Amino acid sequence: PKDQAEKYVNELKKTGDDHLDAAGKQTRLVAELAIAVSQVKPKPQDDDDVVEYLKGNLQHLFNDPHVRDTVWLKKTGVIHELATQHLSPTQGYDPKEDRRDFELKDIQFSLTEQEKTKMSEEAGTVVDALRGDFELQDAAIEVINRSLDQAIERSLNFTGDRLIELFKDVRGHLAEQGQELVLLIEDLKRWRGLERPLLEALIEEGSGLCDLRWA
Repeated sequence: PKDQAEKYVNELKKTGDDHLDAAGKQTRLVAELAIAVSQVKPKPQDDDDVVEYLKGNLQHLFNDPHVRDTVWLKKTGVIHELATQHLSPTQGYDPKEDRRDFELKDIQFSLTEQEKTKMSEEAGTVVDALRGDFELQDAAIEVINRSLDQAIERSLNFTGDRLIELFKDVRGHLAEQGQELVLLIEDLKRWRGLERPLLEALIEEGSGLCDLRWA
């Protein structure tokens, strides 16, 4: 119904911060990553001391203005690729073969001493700690990639719970009309950050919900 659809239309218009340009979307993702890495939860196989160090300090690499402007906002960098894939409208069908994650090269900064003087003391300390410590670099990559889905979801301005609620409302309305829902997904990797709730919505069954087919 139009009155029920309007609230979702308004929310979906805000998805991905379409009022932001490409640099704005990248900046938003960097900011959300800073928050997400500071909230990451350790796994049983983790070295708790290492994870606690990274939780408290990795955020400085994302919050530092100089690192943000010279590293994260590069048009050829990982943040640019992630924002283009997940936060920007699809310009034609461009499926991605691989899920883009952070790699070691993305945090192995080549900075001169002069450039380091432009960074905050906290960010410079993290760069020094990572340099040459490959175990710490591996742990940092693990923590960052573990935080990516949350950062992307927050950057989208549309939570997984809202997605599940949207599917329930649509399927409930279609059930009343005696219709079914057919969903065609071009590239599941573009749903990063919402993959789990999307899959929950796809497999959910119950009275009052229309049949759902997807491919």
